[in-house]
Amino acid sequence: MSNDKPKAKLEHDPKKKRAFRTNDDIELLKIILDDNPALRQRILRTIEKHLGKKRLAESKPSEKKPA
Repeated sequence: MSNDKPKAKLEHDPKKKRAFRTNDDIELLKIILDDNPALRQRILRTIEKHLGKKRLAESKPSEKKPA
């Protein structure tokens, strides 16, 4: 298995409020995630977990809907 693509490095600038602002930053992130499917899955699980917690917090626990 050969890696023809150079390894992309992600550098965080602490002066920026958000890590990704430009399309170049987003494209770089896509390259990193394409090269690392385990990291992609970990990020997706984390996002789903936080979205699930947010949805649970928005719905009142006393009003449970039957499945």
